[in-house]
Amino acid sequence: MAKRIKVLYLIERLARAGTELHLLDVAQRLDRTRFEPVICCLNGQMTERDLLPDDVKTHLLNGRWNLLHPASLNLFRHVRRTLRSERPDVLHSFLFVSNVIGPFAARGLNGCRTIASRGRMGIEWRAGAMHRFLQRAADKRTDAIVCKTNALREETARVERVPLEKLHVIPNGVDIGHFSIEPGTIRRRREEFQRQHGVLSDGPLVLAIGNLKPIKGHATLIEACRSLVGQFPHVQVAIVGQGESEAELRAQIAAHGLEKHVHLPGRFDDVRPWMQAADLFVAPSHSEGMPNAVLEAMAMGLPLVLSEIPGHLETAGRESAWYFEPGHAEALARNLAEAIASPDRRAMRGRAGLERVRSELSLDTMVERIQNLYSELVGHGA
Repeated sequence: MAKRIKVLYLIERLARAGTELHLLDVAQRLDRTRFEPVICCLNGQMTERDLLPDDVKTHLLNGRWNLLHPASLNLFRHVRRTLRSERPDVLHSFLFVSNVIGPFAARGLNGCRTIASRGRMGIEWRAGAMHRFLQRAADKRTDAIVCKTNALREETARVERVPLEKLHVIPNGVDIGHFSIEPGTIRRRREEFQRQHGVLSDGPLVLAIGNLKPIKGHATLIEACRSLVGQFPHVQVAIVGQGESEAELRAQIAAHGLEKHVHLPGRFDDVRPWMQAADLFVAPSHSEGMPNAVLEAMAMGLPLVLSEIPGHLETAGRESAWYFEPGHAEALARNLAEAIASPDRRAMRGRAGLERVRSELSLDTMVERIQNLYSELVGHGA
């Protein structure tokens, strides 16, 4: 039997967020007859311990985020020591700090190939000149970079000056069996949410899911609701998530007198009940890589209203969604109004999204593509 390929996953921490859950999906679904996964978190204190897989060896370090802080040198030493102990065949890193530290820490480790995964477009390039310098230096020491979309591949090639042949497009995938709507659940869920969260059950429910951060565009959604309520007096909007913008968003809701229409119920580990209750899914983000929440909504057969950004277009295509200019509240309101007033078109777009994830964007397809890349880099063949 051929030796298994050991893959060490390096990430800043594990949390209930898109990239972190993506890593866990890959690590847990690897073919264990061919691959051996190991996870290393740079900051164990910020890692949500209940997310750690029981059957995957894990290293929890105690590092800082700031690469320019002197303490980062000690973190580099710990990562290098971990790599020398594990001697992986592949180092697969995620997020900015890991993508910079990983390739340097792996230098001189015989037989270790390095892969970095890219997330949201442009996010690293809002940092300072030193961060950009470090990223480009790390790119030169990385064997392959995985991009979620073609747009992200093109941006990385242009901005980071990475050769195209080093950039591999592997779209995110969704666990289709995990996301489905059971007959008869919609009314029951709506009644539950009315009792628990004050989300009235007698109007259409528009759902957004994501961390409450400015880049997610929730302020635009709340602004759009001002005119939407005038057309649909019973409409309900739920923005599921938590984050730094919560106080600001609540103040915006109160300032516009939308407390009976727009709800911030918090974060939920399982968002399926919210999707089961919704009539429409909206994602008003200013920037995304390939958002898991959109994929999950498609797998649930939900029609979409999305900001017209590359990550959304490559995820959902044109047939599954209405699109609007990011940050344009009036355009978002028009799209939402059209979708609410068109149940037949909603159903058609929901079916198109479901078919798209089934045929192109399943979790199994994603993992197989990643496994093939590991095998190709190590030299075992696909």
